[in-house]
Amino acid sequence: CTLVWPQVSIERLLALPNDYSAAFAAVPIGILALVYHNIVPLLVTRFQGDRSKVTFSLSLGSALPLVMFLLWTCIVLAAVPMTVITSGDNPINALESAIDGSTADTLVFAVSIFKLSAVATSFFGFYFGLRTFILDFLEQSSEDVNEILNLIVSATILLPPTLAALVLGDGVFLSALDVAGTWGIPV
Repeated sequence: CTLVWPQVSIERLLALPNDYSAAFAAVPIGILALVYHNIVPLLVTRFQGDRSKVTFSLSLGSALPLVMFLLWTCIVLAAVPMTVITSGDNPINALESAIDGSTADTLVFAVSIFKLSAVATSFFGFYFGLRTFILDFLEQSSEDVNEILNLIVSATILLPPTLAALVLGDGVFLSALDVAGTWGIPV
């Protein structure tokens, strides 16, 4: 935030057009952002069924990313010129090019860390939630899993998306998010 703050204009944020035609395209990603339900069984197990602890962790775990996401979105929209936003260009690239010198390098690094953190934390939640689900399906306790079964379960979770990414290339991630958000979560 402090790297971008000199570029921020509250007037620019308030002057954004009230055109909600593109909002529908964001619905699949918005739905996908609410995937905390896949870790509920894991949390219930870890907190030994304590409803208040599970509720607190889900509430906090949903509120923190929401606040970060809204803050980041507002900062980018307030710091990037309207022409970039309405043209469909990548606002992050415009933001990075609007800042000079070492501050730009620091911003690029900070954005990269933020993106990596977002993907990594989503990955961990997905992995452990799906691992718990598979072990429950196999009627195995996480503590009783031998190394061979652990390897098989991990490979079952990790190999399909890895192979899909390697075979299908760069564009598969956003396409998968769109499909998963549209059909996977509500179903």
